[in-house]
Formats: sequence, C-alpha cells, structure tokens
Amino acid sequence: LLLSILNLFLTICVAELRETKVFVVVEQMPEFPDGGQPGMLVFLENAVSEEVRATGKEDRITLSFVVERDGSLSNIEILRSKGDKQLEDEAIRIIRKMPKWNPGKQHGKIVRTKYTIPVTFRKKQASNG
Repeated sequence: LLLSILNLFLTICVAELRETKVFVVVEQMPEFPDGGQPGMLVFLENAVSEEVRATGKEDRITLSFVVERDGSLSNIEILRSKGDKQLEDEAIRIIRKMPKWNPGKQHGKIVRTKYTIPVTFRKKQASNG
C-alpha cells in the first residue's frame, strides 16, 4: 500500500512538473499569431510609440519571455541592452502589447516555452518626397 501511494505521489509530481517546466527548445516552437516571423517584425516596427521614435535613439534590445500554454506572455526580461531605460521600458511595453501567441509543442503536447527576440530601435529615415 505504501509503495502504491508513493508511486501515485511521484506520478502526480511528474505531471505537475510537465505543466510548470519551461522548455527552451521544443519540436514546434511558439509562433506569433498574425503572420509568423514576418508578421511579428511588422508588429514590432508599428508598435514603437511616436514619443520614443521622436527621440532618435537607437539600440537593439534583446528580450526573453515565456509563451504560456494559453499563448499569453510572461516573465519578460531584458537580456541585452545599452542601458537606456526609456528604450528598455518601450521594448517591454511592446512585448506586453502583443496578442496571444500560438504556444509551443513537445511530443504533441502544448508546453510553456522560453522565447528570445531582439527589438530594434532605429532613427526614422527621412522620406524622399
């Protein structure tokens, strides 16, 4: 009986671990819902506020986040930046503004997956016209 209870406990613990574990590489990586990678690049470009654009500041900020099983994003972190607080805050704001993603899958099951992306801030190009 004790062995059966212990076995059940371990089975429950393993199941809970699968639910909470964050994968870094999965068979099917999470995907931005509106057009995949190209759609995400358009979203990132269009999401930069005019206030930040007007500063003319440039940086490439690398962020990571977890794509949850329901597609929501959590645990947003800055991994690399020149340290400009305004641009870091803007990059986090943009990630928070993203729609729910298509979550990652491992062995056919939806799993929590860590994802890393760069958000690039560039000076606005002068138009020829």
